[in-house]
Amino acid sequence: MIIDSHTHISDIAFWGEKFIEQIKKAGKEVPKPPSLEEHFEAMKPVDKVLVLGFRSNAIGSLIPNEFIKKYVDQYPDKMIGVTCVDPHDKNAISELRHNVEEWGFKGLKLGPIYQHFFPNEKRWFPLYKTVEELGIPIIIHQGATGISDAPMKYALPIMLEEIAIKFPELKIIVAHLAYPWERELATLIWKQPNMYADISGFQDRPFNLYQNLVYFKEFDILDRLLFASDFPETTPGKAMDQLRNINRFVEGTELPKIPDRDIEALINTNAQRILKL
Repeated sequence: MIIDSHTHISDIAFWGEKFIEQIKKAGKEVPKPPSLEEHFEAMKPVDKVLVLGFRSNAIGSLIPNEFIKKYVDQYPDKMIGVTCVDPHDKNAISELRHNVEEWGFKGLKLGPIYQHFFPNEKRWFPLYKTVEELGIPIIIHQGATGISDAPMKYALPIMLEEIAIKFPELKIIVAHLAYPWERELATLIWKQPNMYADISGFQDRPFNLYQNLVYFKEFDILDRLLFASDFPETTPGKAMDQLRNINRFVEGTELPKIPDRDIEALINTNAQRILKL
């Protein structure tokens, strides 16, 4: 079963002026979010899809969980909702419980760099305890971003180790291999049995992805990685093609190759086993 474990949907109506200004400040054109029909079309090569919510008061991007629910409810056999709450909201825990227990969401998305919080502060521990009790994973963006008002001090992966130790039944999936701290993350995953990562976000850095896969292979933890596209940044079809051609960089050299069986496991089986779908 092929699972795309990291995709996004949105509407520009959910982007505040501050968020749009941040995109412009990063030297980018403000994109038009793909339609829901375009998302569905792009997901045809895969069997299941995680659709992640996003909520940040700090940068002014507030995608309603209702928007995610309405979409995934149209395709209950394929689409899986992952809720997002901003830990600063006083009703974050009750909203999380409602979205999981009443609406059927299967995970929680957090983005400390966007939401402006240090994830290892103890005041957030009741939120993690709730996630652990609900039996769902956290997908956490613990790495860099191009948005300037997203301080990297919040994004250091090492802060997740205390959480992994304190909540051993909490499944922590670190998005984008914690770029640019992939080696730090590999060591954490090697040490902590409840930590994982997805490989989304490397569509423009294929050689970087190859290097990371070699590094994770040396730690013997390739089976802790989940296939993911980060749509709309790329499509799962293109992401699979990138993986299956990852060894092109080292053809004719003595540099290590990623075995085909590991690549196919990453595409076909890892996420299903880790997410228990």
